[in-house]
Amino acid sequence: MRPFARAAVITALALPALAPWPALAADEPVSSDIGRRRIEGLLRRAGDRAPLAGVALFAYPAPADARRGELRDPAPPTEEPPWVRRIETDESGAFVIDDLPPGLLALEAVVPGHVRTRWIIDTARIPLRGLRLYLRPEADSPYRTTVVEQRARPTIAEPAPVERQLSSEEIRTLPGSQGDPLRALQSLPGVARAPFGAGLLVLRGASPRQSLVYVGDHPVPLAFHLSGLASVLPAGAIDSMTFAPSNFAPAFGNASGGLVSLTPRAGRRDAYHGQASLDIGGVGGQAEGPLGKGSFLVAARRAHLDLPLRVVGALNPRSSIIYPSYYDYQAFYDRPLGRGRSLHVGFLGAGDRLGFMGVAQPVRGRVALFEPRISFHRVDLAYRAKVGRSAVLLTPALRFDTNRVTGENTELAPRRALVSTLRAQLDHALTDRLTLVVGGDAELGHQTGDALVDETTVLPGTLVVGGTGTTNTTTLNHAYLGLYGEAVLRHRGLMLAAGTRFSAFVTEGIEAFAVDPRVRVRQAIGERWTLSGGVGLYSQPWIGQVSGNGGSLTTSLVPSTYVLPDQILANYDPTTFHYELAMRVLRALQASAGATVHLDHGIEIEGNGFVRELRDPQRPALYGSAGERAWGGEVIVRKRLTRRVYGWVAYTLLWSRRELADIRGDHGYGVGLYDQRHNLVAVLSARLPRDWQLGGRFRLTSGLPYTPVIGAVGSGASFDPIRGALLSDRFPLFHQLDLRVDKRWIRRRTIVGAYLDVQNVLNHQNTEAYVYSVDLRQRVGSLSMPILPLLGVRVDI
Repeated sequence: MRPFARAAVITALALPALAPWPALAADEPVSSDIGRRRIEGLLRRAGDRAPLAGVALFAYPAPADARRGELRDPAPPTEEPPWVRRIETDESGAFVIDDLPPGLLALEAVVPGHVRTRWIIDTARIPLRGLRLYLRPEADSPYRTTVVEQRARPTIAEPAPVERQLSSEEIRTLPGSQGDPLRALQSLPGVARAPFGAGLLVLRGASPRQSLVYVGDHPVPLAFHLSGLASVLPAGAIDSMTFAPSNFAPAFGNASGGLVSLTPRAGRRDAYHGQASLDIGGVGGQAEGPLGKGSFLVAARRAHLDLPLRVVGALNPRSSIIYPSYYDYQAFYDRPLGRGRSLHVGFLGAGDRLGFMGVAQPVRGRVALFEPRISFHRVDLAYRAKVGRSAVLLTPALRFDTNRVTGENTELAPRRALVSTLRAQLDHALTDRLTLVVGGDAELGHQTGDALVDETTVLPGTLVVGGTGTTNTTTLNHAYLGLYGEAVLRHRGLMLAAGTRFSAFVTEGIEAFAVDPRVRVRQAIGERWTLSGGVGLYSQPWIGQVSGNGGSLTTSLVPSTYVLPDQILANYDPTTFHYELAMRVLRALQASAGATVHLDHGIEIEGNGFVRELRDPQRPALYGSAGERAWGGEVIVRKRLTRRVYGWVAYTLLWSRRELADIRGDHGYGVGLYDQRHNLVAVLSARLPRDWQLGGRFRLTSGLPYTPVIGAVGSGASFDPIRGALLSDRFPLFHQLDLRVDKRWIRRRTIVGAYLDVQNVLNHQNTEAYVYSVDLRQRVGSLSMPILPLLGVRVDI
């Protein structure tokens, strides 16, 4: 070996782990006195066994007194080796070393993001084939979930717009999220905090029912389980998440709020892998690997928190216990078909049961204790192809939903719904700068179920649970059709997208049409600044609960001595509780503008302003809110301090108003149901030695509005509340500190992780509901979330 090459190797071996290897000469033959020996092996990442491709391995003679085995972060060699061989792994992580002498051999690899490792091998003793070497990662593997917040879900040809990402490590270790991507999303600006930490996505003041959650290319009826403890898809089954709080592309409709899209992850093809997890809330498992010419991924979870709570309720019959129970499952198969074509087959489903046990005050004509049960099951196909300058997507899906509610006074037959959806899209690059996106989507639904016709309602044709009336079997059919087109121009840092969506809605003979033009723009100014904005119309068919009539569900499903947040019960499936036969179309005007600046030392500051005006033209304001208005701003300051620390500070300022009218027809605006004026979130997490991690999250938010009790009528033990003006009071200011500690043990073929996530570590009593005396004359208590330690274990193989 030439002297300068040997000197270069010695210099490289002495560099820090993240330094690149210097350019070396091609493999040089070893001196002729070396016996011919050959080693074939695989280089993989320790823990998940992912193959490490394109990694340079350096082989050279080891000192005679060197110990066989593995040495991490070794000191550089003190003497210049007589020869050095450079080998590079292929796509599968395989490597071959020829022409080796018998004796001790040193193999060394330096890969960014991995612990520098040296292996001492006796070539006279080891098997000449099948050698497996494992390189330990310094940080989390990048194959896990990434959360992406952007102004629109990118189509096949559309470039990624301004986006905000959460790495897999941030999702896994974010305090208060339990490793759930959607719960991690609630720590970003523009997302309001839900009462009791419930699973509600309130995006820029819009009701959760006004936003859509997609899994793949089709919507699902719920994003979180009813308990709010987890989303319906585990993190391990998600490849990426797109978060558009407003101004999303014309390719998506039937929503007047925001959009969240979860992309399922294809199973790995390098080997078979598994995962098992256990925490205080439930147990789950996952398996993936190659299957024929494709790959599979299957996962399932089941909550077991209801089991100990049932025991507590049985031991104390006078107590009131809420016991949540849920399950979910996923099965995906992905297969490349060659020539830019691929096929995806997916099965997924989820089921929830939220039970209430114990003593409650009977309320005349209402359900005092109730038990909703909700489930959905879906199968979908997705065919994708790239032909020249065009990309095609064709995907049908079929979903079956069930919903049943039982109570102290009422038990209704389950509502069943069969929903089929279809999407077809073509992306064609007309030039290098201009892309045209055209497509269409359709939804057909048929649902049946029992409901009670409320004889005292002021709204003709309204079906509600509870109250007085007769039981009817109802049938509802609907058909939604959307056609859209969009042109995307890219030129010198400019991205301009302009398009229109045409929608038609049909429900039980009622027809409605909408035309929604939309424009989005992004402009890069130099290397530091990016400006972005959008404006457009959004239409949504509305069947069910009256928009903005906070309080109607809360007062009919719980004892009158409780004043709970109207935002909770108002967002259970409304077709079970409050069911209107008439369809209305909500129309929303959305506009937003923002800027991002990248400063020195990795500091990024992003600010956005937004406004949203919602109209319900088919509904007079006399019977509830006929319009909503929300506006405000967001800012996030974020910096990666080092490779071992992450954190951000995010603040949202929001005003939400709903339209009011009195009997004379005079109009005005009052406080909206989701008027959370201030929302501050600060997150900081640090990796410590020996794979420990410590993090914290602090949240400070305004109290949500509620409808107070100002009096009562009745006598003895039976009283009915007299309520004040709708949403005329607020719960107190909310603040909470969450802490999380993680520990990982990385072995060659296994990663074992444990965490302790303590919510409300200071045990601050944040009032989120009030309890009144039986005669409703005074408050006798309040409800809040106490300190909640959650312990969990996860094993990856």
